[in-house]
Amino acid sequence: MNKTEQRKKIKDLFLDFTDNGYSEIICQKAFDYLRKRNISTVMSYCPFQKEVNVSILNEMLLKNNVIVGFPVISDKDYTMDCYYSRFYSLNQYGIIQPEKDKFIDKSKIDAVIVPLLAFDEQCFRLGRGKGYYDRYLSDYDGLKIALAYQMQMINKVVVDNYDVQMDVIISEERVYERDN
Repeated sequence: MNKTEQRKKIKDLFLDFTDNGYSEIICQKAFDYLRKRNISTVMSYCPFQKEVNVSILNEMLLKNNVIVGFPVISDKDYTMDCYYSRFYSLNQYGIIQPEKDKFIDKSKIDAVIVPLLAFDEQCFRLGRGKGYYDRYLSDYDGLKIALAYQMQMINKVVVDNYDVQMDVIISEERVYERDN
């Protein structure tokens, strides 16, 4: 099975999926994990379609004085940067992103929260296919965390040489940590 087939299979699973409070459980686990590591700056994202509702985690972090930035993408070269802002708008994909108020340098970010469509036990993720996060994370030394529903776990994600392995993937059932 190739990546396109894996994406289709997962998207089909989401047709009848209901969160049932899993986002709250996942976000609490992620918050506890980050709090133990004294994280002060995080790059997160705004949930899109049926992704884990990471807005819950974002609010928890903000209430605990953690700086939370969000990605702004560039379609010209498929890159992204992190910004903090009080103002947000929809990008060309219908995803909420901040206005370019305050740039946050990658070296100042303690952890990046990454969306995914699927994952495996080795902490590889299957994204949406544009490679924005893999490019951004390719030279990032901080903590890479993905939030997922357990039903998004597959046997083995098809991995290319440019795919970036997560350090941690947190689901409602378990915390998966990368073997170093």
